Amino acid sequence: MANGRYVKIGEEVITGLSSVKYLTLVSGSSVSHVMLTPLSKSVRYRFNASPDASTGHLIAADETIILTQDLDNVRFTETAASASLMVTYFGGPINGFES
Repeated sequence: MANGRYVKIGEEVITGLSSVKYLTLVSGSSVSHVMLTPLSKSVRYRFNASPDASTGHLIAADETIILTQDLDNVRFTETAASASLMVTYFGGPINGFES
């Protein structure tokens, strides 16, 4: 956190969700939480287990959720072909900022 605000430390669009995917920036970074938005098609996720098209927490297309826990173990998959997931990573302290 910098001056009471979270600092954006990266973003990505995860594609190829026909196979299970993990977050990629978490390892080795000071990530406190992520903001997730499926682009045009719904996505499912689970912690410590692989989701499929009908199993796991559902994030509807164009909705946004925030996850703060167990980010190294969350897994994603599509509910329909060609889904993608916009991910924004937040954290701190970073770049010399202190909490």
